[in-house]
Amino acid sequence: MFVVAEISLKNNNYSSGISNNALYFKLEHNGVQYAISSNTFLFPGYSSMVTFTPGNSGSNFYVFEVPSGIVLSNAKIVWDGIPRNVVHDPSQF
Repeated sequence: MFVVAEISLKNNNYSSGISNNALYFKLEHNGVQYAISSNTFLFPGYSSMVTFTPGNSGSNFYVFEVPSGIVLSNAKIVWDGIPRNVVHDPSQF
Protein backbone atom coordinates (compact mmCIF):
# COMPACT_ATOMS: atom_id res chain seq x y z
CA MET A 1 0.00 0.00 0.00
CA PHE A 2 1.27 3.47 -0.82
CA VAL A 3 0.73 6.61 1.21
CA VAL A 4 1.16 9.98 -0.48
CA ALA A 5 1.79 13.01 1.74
CA GLU A 6 2.11 16.63 0.75
CA ILE A 7 4.59 18.20 3.16
CA SER A 8 5.13 21.94 3.49
CA LEU A 9 8.31 23.47 4.90
CA LYS A 10 9.10 27.02 5.93
CA ASN A 11 12.50 28.28 6.97
CA ASN A 12 11.90 30.86 9.67
CA ASN A 13 15.53 31.65 10.43
CA TYR A 14 18.01 28.81 9.77
CA SER A 15 20.86 30.56 7.94
CA SER A 16 22.22 27.42 6.26
CA GLY A 17 18.85 26.67 4.67
CA ILE A 18 16.40 23.78 5.07
CA SER A 19 16.31 21.11 2.39
CA ASN A 20 13.23 19.21 1.28
CA ASN A 21 15.41 16.15 0.61
CA ALA A 22 13.07 13.14 0.45
CA LEU A 23 15.49 11.06 2.50
CA TYR A 24 14.87 13.33 5.51
CA PHE A 25 11.26 12.17 5.94
CA LYS A 26 9.85 9.00 7.45
CA LEU A 27 6.30 7.83 8.10
CA GLU A 28 5.88 6.51 11.63
CA HIS A 29 3.06 4.25 12.77
CA ASN A 30 2.96 2.51 16.16
CA GLY A 31 6.69 3.05 16.65
CA VAL A 32 7.67 1.60 13.24
CA GLN A 33 9.27 3.97 10.74
CA TYR A 34 8.85 3.57 6.99
CA ALA A 35 11.38 5.22 4.69
CA ILE A 36 10.48 7.12 1.59
CA SER A 37 9.63 4.98 -1.44
CA SER A 38 11.56 5.35 -4.68
CA ASN A 39 8.12 5.95 -6.21
CA THR A 40 8.37 9.45 -4.74
CA PHE A 41 10.61 10.47 -7.63
CA LEU A 42 8.09 9.19 -10.20
CA PHE A 43 5.03 10.76 -8.57
CA PRO A 44 3.48 13.45 -10.83
CA GLY A 45 3.39 16.06 -8.05
CA TYR A 46 7.02 15.61 -6.98
CA SER A 47 9.37 18.46 -7.73
CA SER A 48 13.13 18.42 -7.41
CA MET A 49 15.02 18.91 -4.15
CA VAL A 50 15.53 22.52 -3.10
CA THR A 51 16.97 24.32 -0.10
CA PHE A 52 14.80 27.02 1.42
CA THR A 53 16.70 30.08 2.58
CA PRO A 54 15.42 32.04 5.60
CA GLY A 55 11.90 33.35 5.01
CA ASN A 56 11.15 31.01 2.10
CA SER A 57 8.79 28.04 2.01
CA GLY A 58 7.42 25.38 -0.29
CA SER A 59 5.79 21.99 -0.43
CA ASN A 60 6.38 18.69 -2.13
CA PHE A 61 4.80 15.26 -2.43
CA TYR A 62 6.39 12.19 -0.85
CA VAL A 63 5.40 8.53 -1.25
CA PHE A 64 5.79 5.92 1.49
CA GLU A 65 5.18 2.19 1.08
CA VAL A 66 3.66 0.38 4.05
CA PRO A 67 2.37 -3.19 4.41
CA SER A 68 -1.18 -3.77 3.20
CA GLY A 69 -3.92 -3.87 5.80
CA ILE A 70 -2.43 -1.31 8.18
CA VAL A 71 -4.88 1.32 9.43
CA LEU A 72 -2.90 4.53 9.68
CA SER A 73 -5.19 6.39 12.07
CA ASN A 74 -2.31 7.63 14.24
CA ALA A 75 0.54 7.84 11.73
CA LYS A 76 2.84 10.84 11.68
CA ILE A 77 5.60 12.25 9.52
CA VAL A 78 9.01 12.26 11.22
CA TRP A 79 11.84 14.63 10.27
CA ASP A 80 15.29 13.05 10.23
CA GLY A 81 17.28 15.84 8.63
CA ILE A 82 19.35 18.88 9.37
CA PRO A 83 18.72 20.98 11.42
CA ARG A 84 17.51 18.58 14.07
CA ASN A 85 15.14 21.05 15.71
CA VAL A 86 12.54 21.31 12.93
CA VAL A 87 9.10 21.65 14.48
CA HIS A 88 5.57 21.07 13.27
CA ASP A 89 3.65 24.35 13.26
CA PRO A 90 0.68 24.45 10.87
CA SER A 91 -0.01 28.10 11.79
CA GLN A 92 3.04 29.04 9.69
CA PHE A 93 1.21 28.29 6.43
